[in-house]
Amino acid sequence: MINRYPTFKAGDFSTSSIFKLINPLTFMIILFYLIPIPLSSQSLENRDSLMKAMLSNNHDLLILTEGENRATFDVKTAKAGFLPDISFSSDISYRTNPESYTINAGDFYNDEIAPGMGTFLLPAQDYTVELGQNSRYEFSIILEQPLFTNGKLKNGLQAAELSLEAARLQERIKKEELTTQIDIILNTLTLLMLLTEENTEQRQTADELVRISRESHENGFLLYSDLLSIIIQSREVELASSILDEKRKQLLLSLRSLTGIETLEIENLQLPEEQTWDEYQESQKEALITEALENNSNLDLFELIIGVRKRKLNIVDAGGIFKPDIGLYFKLSYTNSALPLIQEGWADTDVPSFLGALGIRSLLFDGGKSSGKSGAAYEDLRLAELENEKNKMILADFIEKTLIQMELSRQKIEFYKLQIETDEERIEQKRDAWHSGYGDEAEVLLEKLAYHSHRIALLEEITVLLKNHFQLHSSLGRTE
Repeated sequence: MINRYPTFKAGDFSTSSIFKLINPLTFMIILFYLIPIPLSSQSLENRDSLMKAMLSNNHDLLILTEGENRATFDVKTAKAGFLPDISFSSDISYRTNPESYTINAGDFYNDEIAPGMGTFLLPAQDYTVELGQNSRYEFSIILEQPLFTNGKLKNGLQAAELSLEAARLQERIKKEELTTQIDIILNTLTLLMLLTEENTEQRQTADELVRISRESHENGFLLYSDLLSIIIQSREVELASSILDEKRKQLLLSLRSLTGIETLEIENLQLPEEQTWDEYQESQKEALITEALENNSNLDLFELIIGVRKRKLNIVDAGGIFKPDIGLYFKLSYTNSALPLIQEGWADTDVPSFLGALGIRSLLFDGGKSSGKSGAAYEDLRLAELENEKNKMILADFIEKTLIQMELSRQKIEFYKLQIETDEERIEQKRDAWHSGYGDEAEVLLEKLAYHSHRIALLEEITVLLKNHFQLHSSLGRTE
């Protein structure tokens, strides 16, 4: 470690000699070393910074954000369907041998006008009439405007808007879900750290008990089977330590995945200092279920999905038999053998031409395709409605089961607290007896092992209670 604090012996320098020997630059350097500086500038990641990282890096959220952007464009497309489509088309062609028609001399009249005056021909000579030019230019501007679509455009817009709202809600649901997961992980890590401390003390007690038991066995005061039982207890404590380490690693990996911080370590986390939970009671079941049915985001999502499928069913029905679409069609066109504004003679004909039409299109027969599509769309709607009812029942069951589990956890916690208090008394009694010569140290250590076991069971039950608390909080729509 770099020592930033220089040391001086008493009397090495007087105050006057210091100011005479030290120039201003040296004085500033010494002052820099005298000011305490943290050895590590890396800040701890707290809940807020982890949430911020999650919003920026989590791939599930990023995918849902892109889905929301996609739904935004669908709404723009649906709105544009009410406006006219204006298009431009051109056709430029060239013929090497344009069609022509020849009128021969005398085709119209070939006879004498009067006796002796000779033959009169009409026409007097052959004529060739060109029916077209080598070049042909056609330019058109077309406007199409729907007037009546049996509600297809309106329902299409409503479906797109509901889909956009659903995409936004999906993103919010994922944020709530990830927030709940982070809260559970942080609080569980806090309790795991306490469990690890408890397990360390338990291992020390178990190791000391094994040492004493081996000595007792070697001196003939303890059966080998009893020694094996104590060794197995020690191995169980060691196994519990490995399990705790594995849980800690798994939680850290999950937290890295949620936040996208690959270098995250437990040492870099600012864990909650205390754990709190709401004292939900089974008597609140009906009120909590009602609250969940009103505020649960997943149920809101299914309501939006049902709305989308209703609109899609309306769109399919609007395209059925005898359901006409009405629209306007306008076409302004120029057709000539001369390129407009460039070649001579381009304005010699009556151009441009204009066409206006009111179009009606209706399906008369399709062999049952439209009725099949309508039936399929209706079944999609019914499936969504049934799924929604199923989710409501699942939610109500989840709340009821969670309340039961939380009540059981509270009872277990109170039991373990009482057990721990009893263990403490028994440890004191065994220690007093040992010191008085009526017992031995092994009995004290056995009581300590029981004490640590109950402490670990208490912390594990608090972990279960906290997890249920956060999940119930999320189902009620109370996630912050």
